[in-house]
Formats: sequence, C-alpha cells, structure tokens
Amino acid sequence: MEERIWTPNRRHLFRTGGALLAGAGAVALLSACGGSGSGGGSGATTGGTGAPASGGAKLGVNGMAITIGQAKAAPTMTGVVDKTWKGVPAVNLDPSDPGVSTNGATAQNPAFTSKVYLQWDSKNLYVLEDRTQAPPFQASGGDGQYYLGDTLMMFFDTDKDATGSNYIDGDYAFFITPFNGTTAAPRAWDREGHSSGGANEHQVSDIKFGYKASAKGYGFAITMPWSEIQVTAPWKVQKGASMGFCVGGASQTADGGWGQMQFNGKADDQSTWGTLVLA
Repeated sequence: MEERIWTPNRRHLFRTGGALLAGAGAVALLSACGGSGSGGGSGATTGGTGAPASGGAKLGVNGMAITIGQAKAAPTMTGVVDKTWKGVPAVNLDPSDPGVSTNGATAQNPAFTSKVYLQWDSKNLYVLEDRTQAPPFQASGGDGQYYLGDTLMMFFDTDKDATGSNYIDGDYAFFITPFNGTTAAPRAWDREGHSSGGANEHQVSDIKFGYKASAKGYGFAITMPWSEIQVTAPWKVQKGASMGFCVGGASQTADGGWGQMQFNGKADDQSTWGTLVLA
C-alpha cells in the first residue's frame, strides 16, 4: 500500500499545425478512443435521477447529463473514498452500465471497472476514481499518449458547439495517469482546442493528485482548476452552468493487453458527448 500527493512540474508546451496534432500521438488517440471498437446532497447523478442512464437515452450535448453537486469544503486528496466523498453518487465505468454500453463505447478489452466521483467549487473540479484492476499497474506511451496505459480521461466542450472531432475554442481533452512506467508518479496531458492555429498539447502543471494502491486496484484523486478549461471560449463557474462532457478510462495489463471505455461519448466525436451540469 502506498499513499502520496503530487503536484507535477510543467515541461514543454508545443503548438500543432492543423486542427489536430499530425504526429503519432494524435493518430493513436483517434484509434484508441474507441472509434473502431465495439460498441449526501452533493455529487454526480446521471440522467438527472441518480440512477444509471436508461437504455433509450438520447446521445449528444443535449442528451445524457451528469449533474454534480457543490462541495461543502475541499475534499481530501488521498485517493480514498472517505467522509469528504460520502454521499457522492458515482459514474460507473463498466461495460454493463448503459452509460457505456448504450451511450458510450468500448475498445478492445478493458481490464478494469471504475467508480468516478465528481464535486466542484468556485475554483476547482474534484475527481476521485476508485478503480478495480489487478496489479501490477501499467503505463505506456510518452507525452500525449498516456491513454495507452492505465489512465483517466475527461473531455470538455465548454460552449457546446459539438464540432465533430475537431478541437477548436472551448474544446479540451485531458489524459491523466497515476504512473510513469510502473512507478507511481501522476502526470496530466491536455489537448486544448484553438480555432486559429490548431490544437495546443501540453503537460499540465497545476493539477494536484492523490493516489493509493491496494490489492484490488487503486484510488486516484484529482484537483483540476477550472482555469484549465477557461483558456478559450470562457464560461462562468456557477450553479446551473453546463458544458459538453465525456469521461472514460483505459487499462493495460502486464502482458500488454489494452482496453478503453467511455461514458456518454464515443471517441473524439463531440456530437456523442453528454452534458456536465453544476448543481
């Protein structure tokens, strides 16, 4: 068992040409994200009911909603579902959940399930992934390809323009992994859409992490400043605010097996993403 809290150092920022990075990282992302795969008062509810998404739920930015509650105080960042997360409903990253099986996507063979808890306040989005996965935990791929190992993914469309798979102003994708190889060393990568000049991709410096491993899997806590998704198409943090949103995860086994799931979304296609609502 191990428990740590990190704040990573910024590395380099590079600008891409065209709508998406033309290198291997972007090509791998589009294929890895499922494009050819098979098909107490605060917290997250799906479909506005607190129950899993119904099989007939509509896809898209006006379709399935994940409504998250405002935190009374900043929750702990230990990677443990403790009292500061008590009563927060979970988003289920599980192939049997309709949010994945009907409104999302799987690719290859995901070797994990997760419960993802979300809270917010005026400064930050708080996320806790409670993952069930057999160790050893893995990472693969360099900067911009964290999704090829054990990772959590979050996609945001702050102005809900649903521009297909193009990342323009208001569009963001985050790939956040607890690992650097087999060493626990969390890091985050951001694809930041820009309508002029293509997407910027860079490692993120101001996301804070907490991590705890166990025999059944691991807990991974994230504090992400809202400022990370206010760079382009700024929006106001307040109750009732909403945006396009998709959450997912990927796993890699010791023998190299890889798989991925997305909840309320399919690949980079924003027209299939659901909605995140602040309540």
